[in-house]
Amino acid sequence: MKPALPILVACLSLGGGAALAQSGSLMGPASIEAGAAFSIQFGGSGQATLYISGPGQLIKRDVQLGGPAWFPAGSLGNAGHYDVFLSSPSVSESGSMDVLPADKPADLTFIAKPSRLPVALHGAITGAVYVCDSYRNLISKPKSVSFELSNPSSPTQTHVVQTS
Repeated sequence: MKPALPILVACLSLGGGAALAQSGSLMGPASIEAGAAFSIQFGGSGQATLYISGPGQLIKRDVQLGGPAWFPAGSLGNAGHYDVFLSSPSVSESGSMDVLPADKPADLTFIAKPSRLPVALHGAITGAVYVCDSYRNLISKPKSVSFELSNPSSPTQTHVVQTS
């Protein structure tokens, strides 16, 4: 990678444009789910370079204007805001898109917090659960989580909670 490329992308990121779907000859989704396949359509003719810059990812691709660029499933996995830049001698355009966490949970993280219990309360547990997609993005939409707690001397206890 040339040293000037990160500086160019960083400067262009600061001036990010409207949603990609609303920008000049760049036509694509305003948002996608993490890991989903997508395409971006370009107007004009000739060759150009497409840059997609977002959280922890930078994609650079040579594209043919006047047609679509297809991105396979898994191309953008980090949820967040992405800036899209198209550059050629005759065209310079920018737009943006959002990558949202996938809706399907793939991983749970449970953190027990025994220090949050009142003094003298025995046999209790409190904690926090974090629901993530397969790309390790935190899913912010409410989900139901079922807990089953047991020990050798008592029956299993089940408790369902809604994340917020």
